[in-house]
Parts: sequence; structure tokens; C-alpha cells
Amino acid sequence: HEVAAYPLDKMIGLNLVPVTVARTINGQTGSLQFWINGLVSELDREEKKLAASGWCLLSEQWPLMFVFDALIYNEDRTKQNMTYGEDDWMMYLIDASRAFRTNRGRPQDIRKVTLKLSPMLAERLEALDAETLNAQMRGLLERSQIQALLKRRDEILEDWRKGR
Repeated sequence: HEVAAYPLDKMIGLNLVPVTVARTINGQTGSLQFWINGLVSELDREEKKLAASGWCLLSEQWPLMFVFDALIYNEDRTKQNMTYGEDDWMMYLIDASRAFRTNRGRPQDIRKVTLKLSPMLAERLEALDAETLNAQMRGLLERSQIQALLKRRDEILEDWRKGR
């Protein structure tokens, strides 16, 4: 699922997921993810009372994370896997190991969050279609996971249009 999160992130233009690719090394298949030195977790930021000083406020980045996690039904977003570059305070989302479920709705921890979409993000979500997703996610996700993702996308857009 780590590998599936990266192209989906690129398709909708969030740029939150570090480059992640599938690789087989010494007969073991897995994923390789670009490692960013000096990442600061949300847990560290809170505990050390670090002031985020990037050009993009965290309050503007968090809503993108909530939309992405709702779309992929990520049940395991923690303060340890919400990370920021220490120099620019841009968010990087790692660990999608418990994502891409076939559930409808949203994961428990973001059910009451009002999802905020820009018109551009809404347009990019609307542009996702089964044919493109099936091609991009071949070997990464099952058809049932893609269908569930598209249903959640529809729910996200419907909630956004209603202002919820």
C-alpha cells in the first residue's frame, strides 16, 4: 500500500507522499521510499514545542492530509507518521500500511472532521476514474479497493458540496 499511495498522491497533486517504488532485492519484494533526512514528527513537534516556520502553515497542510486519509481509508495516521521537513516544515505522509480498505465512509479518527477542498482539488478528485486507477494501480490494489476508493471519493465530494 505504500507503493499505491505515491502514484495516487501524484494523480491528485498533493505531493505529500515521498517517492515510493516496488522493488525486489535478494528475492524479497517490498517497497523503497525516498528517505528525507531530519524529519520531525508531529509528536516531536508537540513534545518539544517546536514552532513550524515554513512558508505554508500547518493549518493549511492538515486538511490535505485529512482528505487523502479519507480517500485511501487510512486507519493508522499517528503523530509519529505525520512528519515535516525540518527546514521547510512541509508535511510528508509515511506509512500507508493500513490504508486502502474497502470500507465506505471515513476512518474513525477523521469522521467528525470537516473536509476542506479547494476547487482545484475537487476537480482533480472528480477526474479520477476507474480506467485510469486500474491502469495506475495494476498489481498494487484489487479492483474492489479501487471501487471503494471511488465511492469514498464520491462521498468526499458530496460532503464538500454540502459544506460538511
